Amino acid sequence: MATVERRTNKGWAVIGLGAVLASVLVAGMPTAGASAPVCAVVDQVTLSSGGQNVNVSYDGDGSRMAFVSDRNYVGTNADGNNEIFVYDVEAATFTQVTTTTGSGGVNVPWISADGQRVAFQSSKNLTGTNSDANNEIFLWDAAGPTLSQVTVSPSGRTNAAPRLSADGTHVAFSSDADLTGGNADLNQEIVAVS
Repeated sequence: MATVERRTNKGWAVIGLGAVLASVLVAGMPTAGASAPVCAVVDQVTLSSGGQNVNVSYDGDGSRMAFVSDRNYVGTNADGNNEIFVYDVEAATFTQVTTTTGSGGVNVPWISADGQRVAFQSSKNLTGTNSDANNEIFLWDAAGPTLSQVTVSPSGRTNAAPRLSADGTHVAFSSDADLTGGNADLNQEIVAVS
């Protein structure tokens, strides 16, 4: 049986290719000015049967990532709804950021460079102020942890695709709501919140 080296938190392990692989060693493309291929480690973070793991974003040093999944990684998503998770690469642990019920969901998480905050859009009533099920912007802070709703829009308006500043103190997103009093024609505009 062929083998491949696998990077683990405690060094390298050799595993058989007949096993389920969580990472593989691959040759990458040469970088600018380099004459030989560069080796890269490709790690598979999630291992699930069916379902989905999508919309991933990395923090600044690659130690944490936020993503959407309908899997039950921490034991609190038995209903299989799409939820936001944060994965700590070094500790190899998952944190479930949202807990939703029913249809609709959460999407497009963006983690701050320091890995402490995650902005995302959701049509769920996660904080008690989104009873009309609009796509609103939410911010999760690992320090509490706390979850807050950044936008409150009239019914039928959409806030989407949030992006956090490196320090996590500013969030920008697109919106067709008149959040500032300057979008009376309800065009899709870019909004920044500090």
